[in-house]
Amino acid sequence: MNAYSERFKEIRKVLNLSQIKIAEKLEIASSVIGDIERGTKEPSRALILALASKININPNWVLLGIEPMFLDQPSIKEDSGSKEVEELRKALEEKDNQLKEIMKDPNVIKAQKYEQEIADLKKSIDEIQKEYDEIKAETSQSVEQLKDKVISLQEQLLLRNTGTNTI
Repeated sequence: MNAYSERFKEIRKVLNLSQIKIAEKLEIASSVIGDIERGTKEPSRALILALASKININPNWVLLGIEPMFLDQPSIKEDSGSKEVEELRKALEEKDNQLKEIMKDPNVIKAQKYEQEIADLKKSIDEIQKEYDEIKAETSQSVEQLKDKVISLQEQLLLRNTGTNTI
C-alpha cells in the first residue's frame, strides 16, 4: 500500500461513498479507484484535478498529505503561502533524493519519467511562489480573498499539467 491508496480510502470513508459511487462522481471507471486503493496504480493529474473540481478535495492533501483534506476548509493564514510552498519544496526534494537512488538501479525503467515529473512540479511550485508574492505585493485583500486566489492558481496549474496524463 502507498500513501495514495490510503488517502483514496480515507476520501471514500469520509464521504461515505463506495468505489462505484465515487467513480461515477469523477466520471471514471470504478476499476481505476480499485487499482489506486490496492496500490497498483497512482492517480493521474487529471484525476487529482477531478477530485478538486468535482468533490472539493485539496490536491495538496492527495499528493503530499498537506491538510486540509477539503478545499473549503480554512488553512491559509497570513504569510502561510510561503510556508506551504516550502513544505512542497521539501517533499519534492525528498522525492528527488528517492529518484536519485532509484536511478542507480539499471532495471528501473520509469525513473526518468518520474524525474521529469519532479522537475515539472518544482517549476510549478516556483510559479506558484512568484504569483503568490505578486498577489501579496499588489493587493491589500483580506485573507479570505487571498485563499481563493491560491486555490484558483493551484487548479490552473493542475489543468496545465493534465495534458500528458490520462485518468
